[in-house]
Amino acid sequence: MKAPKILFVLLLTAGMTYAGVNWYGYFESQADGAILQSESILYGYHKLRADLETNPGENVRIGVNVNAKHMWGETTFNLLDYLPEGLLTPPAQDSTSTYPGEIPYTFRDTVYLDNMFLQLYGNKFRLTLGKQQISPGTGYVWNPTDIFNVKDIMDPGYEQTGVMALGLDIYPKTGNSIFFAVRPKEDLDHTTWYARIRQTTAALDVSLNIAQYAWTETGFYEPYFFPWEQTYKRFMAGTAFSADIAGIGLHGEYAYNRLNNPAFSIQKPEGIKMPFFPEQTVRFTSGEHYIEYLLGIDYTFDNSLFVMAEYFHSDFGKEKNELVFNDFIQYMSGTTRSLNRDYLFFQAMYPVTDLTTSTAFIISNLNDQSTVLNFQLSTTLGNNIETDILGSWFVGDEDTEFGAQKAAARIRLKVYF
Repeated sequence: MKAPKILFVLLLTAGMTYAGVNWYGYFESQADGAILQSESILYGYHKLRADLETNPGENVRIGVNVNAKHMWGETTFNLLDYLPEGLLTPPAQDSTSTYPGEIPYTFRDTVYLDNMFLQLYGNKFRLTLGKQQISPGTGYVWNPTDIFNVKDIMDPGYEQTGVMALGLDIYPKTGNSIFFAVRPKEDLDHTTWYARIRQTTAALDVSLNIAQYAWTETGFYEPYFFPWEQTYKRFMAGTAFSADIAGIGLHGEYAYNRLNNPAFSIQKPEGIKMPFFPEQTVRFTSGEHYIEYLLGIDYTFDNSLFVMAEYFHSDFGKEKNELVFNDFIQYMSGTTRSLNRDYLFFQAMYPVTDLTTSTAFIISNLNDQSTVLNFQLSTTLGNNIETDILGSWFVGDEDTEFGAQKAAARIRLKVYF
């Protein structure tokens, strides 16, 4: 038995046997099916999460959650099946190349920690050490001021993996808070520094955010297909707000980003000669600046119908005819939040009964004119069982972001304990 599995068993056993530890969690089972342009796939997972918390002393808290995940169905995917044809340039016949026929990506059975932290707190502060939740921003689907996480736009409300950091919350007075986070790396140049000042009132919540961290792009140099890596020192300054005006909810984020001091490397086999110009491969140069912003609005009608819309813009995205293979690599790896520049999200949610909620939402790529339509039915059975049924229909040409698929479906069952 590997070390993570041993740790999982020990923590779970401790939670069940030691009276000083509170434990809870859930079992989740999910099935996904998708119809692509030329094939269909079926895959899913079973997941067990155990959360353990204890207070060994006054103003001291220790928490951890452990996840065990078992994959089933199709587990290895060829990423080229999800990309438009013609993105890769075939090499000349007499050249040395690692040009791929496929780019496999495999989902494996895992045991992992989402959070593991020690917390010391008082009336005016809270110090957290370890893997913890840090999720800046007010947006539902996109968060330009969040340098730690990139959401799955098809499931933006799902739980996020914690950030290994030192976090300090300070509360000078009611309605004010200051947050500092340091995410240590191998040296100071790669260490993340983040600060947020926040003011909260009954109708308005505003925050100012500033950060500096190492931001890395990865890709492949064509036509030889050698991996390359470009690391920048990225500076971010931004603001986020949420407000309630006569029952209408407004929220938004704005982030200014500046890239400096790029460090470039390429993994090329020894003895291979090739013409190589880094500026033709990487997208950004030192000193360039980019912005991302989001605007959102929501409203709840008297009959409990809730509607929300968000518009998102990112300078890191490109127009459809400018996209190259490495842009898709950045997007799939989570380095960038979007493939193109402009997106629109709309959601309508209505409680059909006290135990059942129906939801419809649309995500539209305004640049390549592709759209995904989603319909979801969520039901609560008793106090500890939840089910979600999701259907998706994709509209767009085959060479667009959402046009690579035709339809998809998901069934999720979650039982809490």
